[in-house]
Amino acid sequence: AKRAMKPNMSAERLIETATNGLEYVPEPGLRKVLLIPSYVLRPWNEHCEYQDMKIFCYPVADESVTEDSNTPPVRLVRLFKALADERRLRILKMLMTRSYSLQEIADEFGVAKTTMHHHLGTLRTAGLVRAQSNEKMYSLRHTMLPEVSELLNSYLKGKS
Repeated sequence: AKRAMKPNMSAERLIETATNGLEYVPEPGLRKVLLIPSYVLRPWNEHCEYQDMKIFCYPVADESVTEDSNTPPVRLVRLFKALADERRLRILKMLMTRSYSLQEIADEFGVAKTTMHHHLGTLRTAGLVRAQSNEKMYSLRHTMLPEVSELLNSYLKGKS
């Protein structure tokens, strides 16, 4: 599926889509990008460099995992679990305005960075938040907000 998307979007957008929100900014000296789907790492991403190549191991899409038609899609459940927490909703509201660092968000909420990292990881895994790969800045993925209701409607109407 990602291969079919390649001609229609920029490399940066394709990486963000495949990794469910990891923003990649091209780096000097790196000429190639390799995307490798992984079932084992689900729902996490891993990335590294090898010679002049950036390698991203990204989770196999939830749609690729066989599901019973009555079972909610994994992606839908993950989204609603992420949204079912008051603090995470407040984080999303904060990110509506601009990008913030982990430290800035933790300071705003008066919690340890480890606690905030957990919440941001949950939001990122759900695809609601974008993380810049180089500076660890976080921002809202505005395009995901309409998808939440579309996924729910699709499931409830039996089109999952």
